[in-house]
Amino acid sequence: WSYVNAGKDKGLRFNITGFNKTADAMWSYFNDGVQRGIRFNASALNKTVDATWTFVNLTNEKSLKFKAVALNRTVNATWSFLNLANEKSLKLNISALNKTLDAKWSFLNFTNEKGLKFQASCMNKTIDATWS
Repeated sequence: WSYVNAGKDKGLRFNITGFNKTADAMWSYFNDGVQRGIRFNASALNKTVDATWTFVNLTNEKSLKFKAVALNRTVNATWSFLNLANEKSLKLNISALNKTLDAKWSFLNFTNEKGLKFQASCMNKTIDATWS
């Protein structure tokens, strides 16, 4: 086991070598200003797994992100909360196996109109509904 302190990344690394094979695993924490999260990376027998969980803290948007890469496949997922002057929204975005799902639930608050809005798209299909 070893402790890694590489600037904005800090973590624990485990490395084992034997029979001309190497296995390596690392849990790390990163803090890059508006983004902070944890990452897991492991490799053995010419295979690699990488997973990252991130919290993004922007002025008008807070997000939880997940990304995993394994066996040449990638999965991404993001939950976001938007806090805009005239709109409060929850957004979901998921992509995996060349497919993408986008959904957004919104509360609209304009001077002369208030309403709820739902938008979603997946596999070339779209739905858009507004209640006001």
